[in-house]
Amino acid sequence: MRGLVCGLIVCLTLGAGAAAAQKSKPSAAVLVETSSLFQCASFDCPPWPTPADLDVCVEVDGVYYVGEYRPPKVPWATGDKRLYELTGQPVEVVISEKHIRIVGPQIDVKLTRAHHFLPFRFAACNAV
Repeated sequence: MRGLVCGLIVCLTLGAGAAAAQKSKPSAAVLVETSSLFQCASFDCPPWPTPADLDVCVEVDGVYYVGEYRPPKVPWATGDKRLYELTGQPVEVVISEKHIRIVGPQIDVKLTRAHHFLPFRFAACNAV
């Protein structure tokens, strides 16, 4: 029983340390381009306004990252409009292996990282 309790304490301590190590500090970036995918058509659309699915390209220290924003199709999900407004402006990002989080005074959006994606007009974003 004593070994089980000690093992549990060690696991919790190591798990908390690993979770704390994954947090990154925000980096300064430029939101280079946003590209919207085709929405719904005609009777495929719900009867309320829905946010757009976006592909976003950000540049951090000369390195380009691409992320996908796929919000739920509810009227109060408005991150897409804010991302459009921030195109070409400096933002702060937290980049991990699977996600890009864009944070700022009026935005906090989590994007899923994408690779080999070609919807952008800016060639450097397509080469990611």
